[in-house]
Amino acid sequence: VKAYVAKAESEMSVVPGGKSSAKDVKKAAVVGAGTMGSGIAMCFANAGIPVLLMDASAEALSLGLDKIKRAYASSFDKGKLSAEAAERCVSLVSAEQSIDAAVDVDIAIEAVSERM
Repeated sequence: VKAYVAKAESEMSVVPGGKSSAKDVKKAAVVGAGTMGSGIAMCFANAGIPVLLMDASAEALSLGLDKIKRAYASSFDKGKLSAEAAERCVSLVSAEQSIDAAVDVDIAIEAVSERM
C-alpha cells in the first residue's frame, strides 16, 4: 500500500501529454447559491479571492448570502476570526443573477442544486 501511495503522489502532478502551468486565480464565480455553492464561495473568500455567487433565483441568492454572513458571524463569535477578517471575507463575496457578470472570472464552479 505504501508503494502505491508513493507512486500515486509522485504522479499526481504529471499532466499526460505535456506541460502545464497553474494560472493565478484573481476572481472566481460559483453558480448555485445553495449550501454547497455558499460553502465553495466562502473557500474562495477565505483565500482572499473575490468571488461572484450566482443563481437564477433572487431568493436563493439572498439566502446564500445570508448563510455566508451568518457563518462568518459565527466564526467571529467563537473567536476563530477577527471582526476585520470576517468583514473582509464577506466583502469579497458579491451576488448576481445574470451569467453575463461572470465574463471576467478566472474560474467558475457549478454547484447548482439538483431537483430530485
